[in-house]
Amino acid sequence: MKSILLKIVFFTLMCSITTVLFAQNEGKDVIIVLDTSQSMIGKGGKNVMPVVKDSLKNVIDNFNVGDSLTFMTFDSDVKIYPTVSLTDDNAKDIVKKYVTMVEATGWWTFTDNMIQAVKEKAADIKTMNPERPLIVLIFTDALDDPPPADKSKKLDITEIGKLQSDYVYLIDLSQGDLSALQGKLQSDSTANVEVIDATSDTATALDSIGSKIDNAQNDYNKKNRPFYLNPFFIAALLTAILLCILIYMMRAARYKVAGMIKYRNLDKVRVEWEETDLSRFLRKRVVIGKSPTYDHYLRDYDDTKPVVFEAINFRGNVKVAVNETQGIQVDFKGDKKESFLRDGDTFTASNYEFVYLEQLKDK
Repeated sequence: MKSILLKIVFFTLMCSITTVLFAQNEGKDVIIVLDTSQSMIGKGGKNVMPVVKDSLKNVIDNFNVGDSLTFMTFDSDVKIYPTVSLTDDNAKDIVKKYVTMVEATGWWTFTDNMIQAVKEKAADIKTMNPERPLIVLIFTDALDDPPPADKSKKLDITEIGKLQSDYVYLIDLSQGDLSALQGKLQSDSTANVEVIDATSDTATALDSIGSKIDNAQNDYNKKNRPFYLNPFFIAALLTAILLCILIYMMRAARYKVAGMIKYRNLDKVRVEWEETDLSRFLRKRVVIGKSPTYDHYLRDYDDTKPVVFEAINFRGNVKVAVNETQGIQVDFKGDKKESFLRDGDTFTASNYEFVYLEQLKDK
């Protein structure tokens, strides 16, 4: 019984740990948006495209198997590349190839059009994977310049915070103009929005994105984890199980067969009584019969079913009974009414007669 209980505890612990680890690593969905207008290569600003593309490849390398990546570019128009599910590390090369092929050739920076496209794509992804965190990364120099036909559609910066996502990182590659809007973005957002200032030390700022994404996923898992996956709940559950087992084992330790038996072979004439002390076995169940593997061996016992003595609980007291379910059916002498043995109870089993004595008798 003890080994069974220990196996139950071990199984519960392993299931809990596995469930938590699985829940923490089941993946995330990421949308990467890159500004491909000519201002990214110095037309009206500074040339940040080479360092952004190199850093983006490093960011992609930090994603895990199980994640999905959607790459988008925007200038006058928005281009959405096929979503790549990272089934293995080789799948990352597909997205890195997208990044390598991109050139900043757009004449206009139609940011509002990009925001609307990201909204739609984010909504589609969130519909398919509502339980996974959705993270949006927008790399732009923030030089909003719509085409002449759409000049009225200037960027409303608060729209960024209304994307159908959990976390939005706006990587500011301009002159730090967006950083001043951090407070407004966060207060008007349904998502967690953060502006990353990559204006002065672009490479260092972009290198920090990997850790921010990891923190975002951990934060999401913590906020959305069911109560039964909370480590404190699991610890409390295991503690309760261990306490129950401890209490059970402490109580079970009380239940040991006590007393002694006298027995004789009825097939033999004038055979003296023999006796054995049941208490010496220190067990809840004592088995006597025709097998050397039993607790007490009777060589000339005829039946294959043994006599089984078992400690039981009777109204809060430990008593000894004959377990006829696990062993042989016995015949008591006299009118036996109790389910347990009393001092002097006599019964026959197979070719043997037994007398139970509550106390060990002096010889």
